[in-house]
Amino acid sequence: MEVHIQPITCPITNIVIWEPKIEENAKKFSRYLSDYEELQILGKGSDGVVARCRNLLDNKVYAAKKITLGVHSLDFETIQREVDIVSGLKHQNVVQYYTSWTDLTFAGEKSQLELEEGRNMDDGSNSSLEEGPGNTNKDKEKQQLPCLYIVQECCERTLSEELLKRGGNMTWNEASAVFTDITRGLLYIHGNNIVHGDLNPLNILVKDKNWKIGDFGIARKQVGNCFGDEQIEEALKGRTYDAPEDKVDFKRDIFSLGMILVELIAQPRTVAEKYDIFKSFKKDGKLPEKVSGHPLKSLALKLLENDPAKRPSAAEVLRRITL
Repeated sequence: MEVHIQPITCPITNIVIWEPKIEENAKKFSRYLSDYEELQILGKGSDGVVARCRNLLDNKVYAAKKITLGVHSLDFETIQREVDIVSGLKHQNVVQYYTSWTDLTFAGEKSQLELEEGRNMDDGSNSSLEEGPGNTNKDKEKQQLPCLYIVQECCERTLSEELLKRGGNMTWNEASAVFTDITRGLLYIHGNNIVHGDLNPLNILVKDKNWKIGDFGIARKQVGNCFGDEQIEEALKGRTYDAPEDKVDFKRDIFSLGMILVELIAQPRTVAEKYDIFKSFKKDGKLPEKVSGHPLKSLALKLLENDPAKRPSAAEVLRRITL
């Protein structure tokens, strides 16, 4: 006698919480569900979810960025640009890229962690993929969306998390080592004709005591004398660590590097204190007393010059701090 496994329904909400046909189809078509065990949701942005996951073949832990295509403002060409950039980078101070691919994702293809945290990547539909009355092939096509996966090394924490955790108690030797790592990573990136565009402590991560630059979502590679278009310029405007000018080039990253240097020297104990420091500087050029009396005050001011032409290059910054 053939046994039919029925869907599992929540007794309170009457919502289907497990559907055998959906899981079977999802694993059949999804390399991610077949090859990786999801361990933790690390974050969610406007264009996708980042998860900590274990590869079932090599048993190593990675970070996977999952972007469902066609449901966000970013088009595939824009997302593909990030893959093209990170796949060509290999440096100890840049988050390492490993692989990427696209799969069809089904309406029911959500990890247990995403379901628990409400971090769904699709249109929210929970209907079955089986054919039947009111469920045609056309309906099934609507439930299948392309999803891009980008797998990179999994780091321990961000610089933002580290600074808040330390509560202003990071020694200058430690802070100097962080800044040197960031500068080395930025020099390598610029040496590959790439402007990062969003350099800030949330995109700087540590692994095995090496600080690395990550998240190249709005990075651009130089083509001739041009780095980008109006889209990236609009995306950059108004960010806390961003330069005041509209032009996108290496010197924009240098300004952001200067803001990070100020934060590493001042070491504000709270987020509110940090934003007060930056607001004061952007309004009248005033730096906190802790920065004003620091040996690298002059370097910080050069990095934060309003005129991009007066800012040093990453190579010049590295020479200055490693003398």
